[in-house]
Amino acid sequence: MRVFRFENEYRKANSYIIDYGSESVILVDLGGPSIDSLVEWLNEKSKKVGGLFLTHEHADHSIGLLKKDLLGSFKVYCSEYCGSNLSNPKRNFSLYSSDVPILDKAISFGAVYDNQTVFINGLQITPLHTPGHSPGCVTYLIGKYLFTGDSLIPGIPIVTQLPGGDKEASERSKEKIKSKINLKTLICPGHGPIVSGERYLSETHSLEWLQE
Repeated sequence: MRVFRFENEYRKANSYIIDYGSESVILVDLGGPSIDSLVEWLNEKSKKVGGLFLTHEHADHSIGLLKKDLLGSFKVYCSEYCGSNLSNPKRNFSLYSSDVPILDKAISFGAVYDNQTVFINGLQITPLHTPGHSPGCVTYLIGKYLFTGDSLIPGIPIVTQLPGGDKEASERSKEKIKSKINLKTLICPGHGPIVSGERYLSETHSLEWLQE
């Protein structure tokens, strides 16, 4: 299995392609506003999209849904909170930015639940409910990869001041995610580069030692 990271123009949020040896791939988040580089990759590799998993509803991770038709037909998966707010410009925050169009298009979705595994063409995807940045945040464990969205961004404090944010819930979610990280884990955050579990655990331990 290989993971490819695409950094989007809007707020430099990441979208990911998971290529697991099938004729289709899985996407995690779909930022934008342009998805041209992602479409080009799919066309070059002759791959179809087998499903999109959203970490949360905010526009920097979902605005690419306005161009969903360019990617063919596939199912969108996310938490119930995320799905019910995807088309609400106030909740996805597209209303408050001049850098992206308004995201108010109705999007059908399949709800995912904490620790209830989903299988897509044999690929095992385990959702972990990790609220704090948003009530609907989900982290996805797929093999050795951990797609944390904005629930954990190594080296960057999690934003909890936005509507729906909860600092205490964020701290609990951070610990929940950390419990899934080992030396072989690859952390794929919503912003910034992919970070190895070995590096994250080493830096976290060093920081905790300095704070003691």
